[in-house]
Amino acid sequence: IEDMPDETISTGEKMSRTDIMCKAFEQIAVNYFGDDNYYHINGRPLVVIFNPHKIYTKDSKALYDKLRTAVRESCGKEIFIVAQQDAWAPTGRFEVFHCAGKVDAITTKSMYDQGNFNRAYMYPQMIDQNWKYNQEFAASHFQIDFIPTISPSRNAYINMGNQYNQPIVDKNPDTFRTMCNVAKRHLGGTRIVFLESFNDWAYYSAIEPTDPEYGNGYGMTYLDILREQFKL
Repeated sequence: IEDMPDETISTGEKMSRTDIMCKAFEQIAVNYFGDDNYYHINGRPLVVIFNPHKIYTKDSKALYDKLRTAVRESCGKEIFIVAQQDAWAPTGRFEVFHCAGKVDAITTKSMYDQGNFNRAYMYPQMIDQNWKYNQEFAASHFQIDFIPTISPSRNAYINMGNQYNQPIVDKNPDTFRTMCNVAKRHLGGTRIVFLESFNDWAYYSAIEPTDPEYGNGYGMTYLDILREQFKL
């Protein structure tokens, strides 16, 4: 990113790619971080970076520090950066990306979003072991926290009928309770668990209440499980 030529932005000004990124973060800070409803961790606004392995930089620590500085100077707050890795990818693979960049925490995409049918036979045990490895590796090598991401179910066929390489995970209250417990086993210092979605019907991962008397409606079941498991 450092070697890319300057670009002309909407104002007609020429800026480097890194400065354009900083400007985007500054705008996000101005628009959202002052909102009382924006999620903060100990006063720090939480930001999740999707696909952080696609940020190609010579010095990821310098880039992330520059982004932090841009936000700090625009709103006076220190951001809490979470890097979202692909599901099942080992954290060590991203050493020169967000690990060396010293993000505050890592998480993964939904562990159900994958194409290995053998793993599906061993949910949630294999998810538990994957999280254990990633959590210990990130903490011991980079002093980075880990945040587990849970999902009640997943069915890629609903969104795209030709995705034959992904196992279907049907909704099951007992399985979801087990996954909540697996997540609690791997809470990091921030003691946060991400839920993949509230209403993503395209991938059947919603927990939004449904009519229990219509089709496969489950009522408030999954919200009740969350309340029960995490004392909400």
